[in-house]
Amino acid sequence: MMFDHCFHQFALIFPAISLFQLLESPLGVLPIAINEWVEAYVSANRIGAFLASKELQQDAVIRSSYSTEEHVPPVEVLDAHFTWSSGTDSTLSGISLSVSNGKLLAIVGRVGSGKSSLLSGILGEMLKLSGTVQLRGNVAYTAQTPWLLSATVKENILFGVEYDEELYETVIEACALVDDLAMLEDGDKTQVGENGVALSGGQKARVSLARAIYARADVYLLDDPLSSVDAHVARHLFDKVIGPNGLLRGKARIMCTNAVPFCQQVDELIMLRDGRIVERGTFQSVLAN
Repeated sequence: MMFDHCFHQFALIFPAISLFQLLESPLGVLPIAINEWVEAYVSANRIGAFLASKELQQDAVIRSSYSTEEHVPPVEVLDAHFTWSSGTDSTLSGISLSVSNGKLLAIVGRVGSGKSSLLSGILGEMLKLSGTVQLRGNVAYTAQTPWLLSATVKENILFGVEYDEELYETVIEACALVDDLAMLEDGDKTQVGENGVALSGGQKARVSLARAIYARADVYLLDDPLSSVDAHVARHLFDKVIGPNGLLRGKARIMCTNAVPFCQQVDELIMLRDGRIVERGTFQSVLAN
């Protein structure tokens, strides 16, 4: 009886072991498969939302080649009215401005006054109801919320452009990234993760600015580039990059900011209120009014 009982136990155990061995590989892959499915689902939703979005207005911006002639400004906006969606009132009204080579224009105003929207309008991302927007040459844009690739710091700065060691080192120093890269275990080979999760807000802003500089564009649209860094770093960035003696001194630059110390060093200042230009001129003339 004992032998018969053991035989039945073995008859159950060995098939069970074989079954578990067969399940080992599929069960090991299951967590990976679930993760891949979730990522695919999220990506599909993003692609779907992008494909379902409205097409940009093709004639919103007139683009032409860059000109070095002083009387041909790289950025010209004439009596332009913009909105985010059709059938609504203008978000920006009666906007006129001109930015020549080597000129730094600052856009100031309270939160919600339309500073970021103005840059979007110049880029052609808003619906233009009337007026004219003309861009001559290549444009580099740094958003208020930096966007980074899930790649290395270096790859985010180069962004597909051929590597130039001298320019790269100059940009890194100008953007105050030398010490930050030295503290990272892998330096500029460090993976920043999805949307730059491995970096601080200030570091992301400076990497985004470095990418724009490295692109060697003709026009620079900078949306509050100094707000994510402390006063010392902000001064460094303005002096080395944005200001009259910075790397971009020969470029046409439009910077949205409310940093008063730097507004004193711009060529022209425009104040927005409720989507309209209410003051323009030098810092002193605007302050006087």
